[in-house]
Amino acid sequence: MKVDIKEDPSSHEPPITACNSRIVGTITIENKPAYPYSVELTRLKGDFSGESGRKIVTVTSQGGSFSFDNLDNGFYFATVVDADRSQVHTRYIEISPVVPVYIMNVNLKKDPSGGEPQVTECRGKIIGTVTLDDKPAHSYRVVLNGEFPDGSKQRVVSTGESGGFTLSDLDCGSYFVTIYNRGQSQVFVRNIELNEIFPISALNVDLKSADINPLEPAKPADTKCNGKIIGAIKKGKQAGSGFRVVVNGDFSDGIKNKAMTTGKSGGFLFTDLNCGQFLLTVYNPQREPVHTRHLSINEIFPEILVEVELDADPEPPKPDPGCNGKILGTITRKGETTHLYRVILMGDFPEAEERMASTNESGSFSFDPVGCGSYFVKIYDMDRNQVYAQYVDINKLFPVYDINKELPEKKQDKDEEIEDAKKGVCRITGKIRCKNGHRHHFKVMIETGQEVSTNPAGVFSFSGLDYGNYHLLIYNDRQGYVGQRVVNLSDMFPIYYLNLETDCKGVSSTDPRVKKPGGLEGSIRYEDPGDKQHHFRITVTPKFGNNRKSIVIATDNAGNYRIGDLRLGQYNVQIYETPEKVIFSKDVVLNEVYPVQTLDHMVAAKTQPVGRIYGRVVPAGKFKVVLSNDTYMVTDPITGKFEFNKLPLGHYLVAIYDMKSQERWHSTDVELSDTFSERDLGNIKLKDPNATTPGNGRIHGKIIDEDHPDRIYAVTLFGTDHYARTASSSGLYEISGLPYGDYQLTVFDHQQKVITATLIQLTKFFPDSEFNHTVKNKPAPAGDTGRIYGDVLIQGGKCDMNLILVLRGDDVSLKDGFKRKEISPNKQGNFSFDTLPFGKFRLEIYNFNRELLKEISGITLSSVFPDKKITEYFPKYYCDGVREPGVIYGNLMCLETEKKCDRRIFKVVIVNVDDPTDRHQTLSDRSNNGYFYCADLKVGVYDVFIYDSLSKEELSCIRVELTRLQPEKILSWYHECNKVCNDDNNDDNNDDNNDNGKSKGRTKRDTFYNNEN
Repeated sequence: MKVDIKEDPSSHEPPITACNSRIVGTITIENKPAYPYSVELTRLKGDFSGESGRKIVTVTSQGGSFSFDNLDNGFYFATVVDADRSQVHTRYIEISPVVPVYIMNVNLKKDPSGGEPQVTECRGKIIGTVTLDDKPAHSYRVVLNGEFPDGSKQRVVSTGESGGFTLSDLDCGSYFVTIYNRGQSQVFVRNIELNEIFPISALNVDLKSADINPLEPAKPADTKCNGKIIGAIKKGKQAGSGFRVVVNGDFSDGIKNKAMTTGKSGGFLFTDLNCGQFLLTVYNPQREPVHTRHLSINEIFPEILVEVELDADPEPPKPDPGCNGKILGTITRKGETTHLYRVILMGDFPEAEERMASTNESGSFSFDPVGCGSYFVKIYDMDRNQVYAQYVDINKLFPVYDINKELPEKKQDKDEEIEDAKKGVCRITGKIRCKNGHRHHFKVMIETGQEVSTNPAGVFSFSGLDYGNYHLLIYNDRQGYVGQRVVNLSDMFPIYYLNLETDCKGVSSTDPRVKKPGGLEGSIRYEDPGDKQHHFRITVTPKFGNNRKSIVIATDNAGNYRIGDLRLGQYNVQIYETPEKVIFSKDVVLNEVYPVQTLDHMVAAKTQPVGRIYGRVVPAGKFKVVLSNDTYMVTDPITGKFEFNKLPLGHYLVAIYDMKSQERWHSTDVELSDTFSERDLGNIKLKDPNATTPGNGRIHGKIIDEDHPDRIYAVTLFGTDHYARTASSSGLYEISGLPYGDYQLTVFDHQQKVITATLIQLTKFFPDSEFNHTVKNKPAPAGDTGRIYGDVLIQGGKCDMNLILVLRGDDVSLKDGFKRKEISPNKQGNFSFDTLPFGKFRLEIYNFNRELLKEISGITLSSVFPDKKITEYFPKYYCDGVREPGVIYGNLMCLETEKKCDRRIFKVVIVNVDDPTDRHQTLSDRSNNGYFYCADLKVGVYDVFIYDSLSKEELSCIRVELTRLQPEKILSWYHECNKVCNDDNNDDNNDDNNDNGKSKGRTKRDTFYNNEN
């Protein structure tokens, strides 16, 4: 309906203000008349006609009805008062010539506790659409703040493909709507009132990309009303000082948000506000939101007084276990690949304090899942240089965070890489106290290298800091590691205050007279009971302090271990399945509450990588889902879900058939790889191939052949009878009259060879789709274009091992005469095979005796990935002339008895059963849990004799076998030391008696390994 109203030029009379309007209504309590109740009506601007002043009062009748007659145009405020003079309902009312009669019906309900009645639910609803440049805005976040029937304070929905959204089951009241785009930027805010007369509100938001960060629809220039927000914060009975107050809205100077910190009195003031809606948020000194309020400023009420009363000690918010967040991203750098960049995620995880990932060949990485909270991301390049750091916040509103970083190109001059940083205007300060009242000097350091100590009062401060992220570490010399914090300094929060209270001990844990109370124990076993028992090696390394010497121990035959006499603090525990393979790593904290920690680990059985394909058919029903490997299943008739588990990696064709007609209704191609081992097909909308779908879609475009402009190509839609041919000269094509849905477009040449394929979707809002493609018939580059390079390193260092690397062709496609290439790595362990043809290869690594050490097959070079880097590590016994692979090591310890004899030295003699002259011996290290190490052993059977180094008494004999497949053996042996303990001053050299000159003695290599561990 369009109405064109033309103004009468002869009419210049002033507007009529008195229109004899009325306000009528009925007050009920649970649908029963409320009598006698009073209704007070206040005029917000001006007085009532006559001598009534600004307020008039009426009383409800026995039927609960009331009325106000002969009212003028304007704004009114109605208040319903019960018989006890208590307010039970309030409402703003506007009277105008368009709506001269206002109906105010209020239905109250009784409070079970006997209090004042409450307004009943009115089942309100907010519906709307969001458009961007007159097109539907898909996947925009709509956040509604207010009081909901379920007790929650906030609801979040996303716009659909049409840009629409719906928020239902709402009570009557005031709500605040905020809309965010896909870049997590706020683009719209508005306050909405729902009442019994208008319980449904329609909100249509039309956004324009040309606007810079639009927060709300444009306002006329006369909306500046010099508004003010004045307030104060109280925490308990004291003034709330140090709180951060942030106001989002429209200020007269064009700024969209302002922030300030409360002083000692707890007061704050915001001026120069335009008329409109504002969102006020209060943050405590720990940067946690503690109060939110929606404010409305207009010409009638330009100034608003806000009083915030907080509890004295509010409980910290509990983490949401159901957040299921995700952090993903892509790192790129011009002129260099970002493959195998290290990404460290620091935060609070159940298994450790940090997680680590590496970028794949495309530079992408992901952490999934992660809980709600704050995290710190660090990225290191291949040279272990930190190239990027960022502070990330995961919450329920935005559970997915995407990091896409373009790193600057590396420069030769490092001075050119230093950019002008912002002036240091930030500060980190705080106070650290002991619970028992003792005074200790704590040390606080940040990753920039700055370190300060607390004064006698426990106060510390870092000043002159730039904007950015900082990792704060707190420790002392007595207690070791105390805690850490991730701090973000910005223009909104330039100062961070830390208030920490920790346990402090009266006696130093480093005092030799005090026995260290810490300990670590547990068990390590294979998950598959059919696997043979294995002796695992465990290293425990302190993370802080001056003495960071690692402690090494091995599990016994049952997989158990125990380490005692540890200082309190933080340790890094690593579990080795072999000397080179770390299968588990975790940080453990030993404190006074838990001085002994239990760490158990179950090693999963070795299995081949498998994948998973799952999805859901819409509408739900019984359908047959068949894979290309002849595996099939029937969908759930109620939910329509299907799932294939434990699938080998590879390509699969997923087809869905009707159970009755056995006709194929849908098909798609899926690839499972190491990077993407799970594929979610989502909601598959099935359509009867024999049924017609309404719609008038069109697919058109141009196929251009650079070398043959006159060549004709065929464009087909998979699974349909629609196709088209390109024009011989222009390459144009068009397929029209298509029903709405998904189409797979395929382009064929004159030899029926597939040139390209893509997926196109036609909808009601986007019925037209254009697809263009350029055919490039350039021949593949001739000659060798691939390269295989890398490093052959020693665990813990580099040495010249005189290795031989042989590269063989492992593909029938290598028909250019390539058979094999043989090179040796340089002294640094680097090697490179250049100018290789594309195809598959096999790399063989031999020692100087032509014994095969390792074989790597399946190396593929292609035009997409022409280079392949390989890094291999070998044990230490390959260096310094040691060429025999056998190693026997472990721990020889005393069980603690009544005499506390736990520091005895044992002598280990290893004799070859087949060759008694092949004899080795060493001593256990009493300062390192009885650790011993003996290398350079031939393959064969050995008897391991264990002697008491003082009495020369033989305590045990263990027979072990070393093979080529398993050249290493770990021994863990315990003995009840009931005799007198060894003298601590006993020299380690009391081990060469009764050798008859046949012992080789301890070599420098044995001593090196003992000192290292």
